[in-house]
Amino acid sequence: MGDKEPLEIDKVITDFLAKLVPITPRELSPAQSAEKEALQVAAEEAKQKRYKRIGKLKGSKMLDGVAASPGMVVGIVRNVHERDSLLMAQIKAGEVLVAKTLMAYDLPYMEKASAFVLDSSGAVGSVAIVAKGMGKPAVTGTLEATSVLKDGQKVVVDGSEGAVYECRESSG
Repeated sequence: MGDKEPLEIDKVITDFLAKLVPITPRELSPAQSAEKEALQVAAEEAKQKRYKRIGKLKGSKMLDGVAASPGMVVGIVRNVHERDSLLMAQIKAGEVLVAKTLMAYDLPYMEKASAFVLDSSGAVGSVAIVAKGMGKPAVTGTLEATSVLKDGQKVVVDGSEGAVYECRESSG
């Protein structure tokens, strides 16, 4: 097998791979760091302005629950009070998905929704993780969301506070 023993070949390959594997992130230049920080600050300021604007639309509190995923949105309720694929299929992009609970197989519908409001708190962990990963607010453990919230109703979901409010129309 030539002048290299099998163990030596293994060592050469291992050493070669060891040199390839450690990937260190490229350091940003001072200008790139400043630009990245400025973009992050601008994004945070825009988010705070949006939350302030939405906060002004909060009417009376309708539901309290567990703050499962932060954020605040205004949306139209889609109440999926029964586990029914036909009801789930009616969800339109941007609607607030109201359900007794959500499961992993509901993910395609969750992607369409702007927020989640659930009766149960049993699935808080998984729903919270999914909602946070999607960057969408979620309120769980309300116990009565499916009986209080009606299809077509405009609401403000405050996932940071764990509450749902009636939406007052903007005055201008």
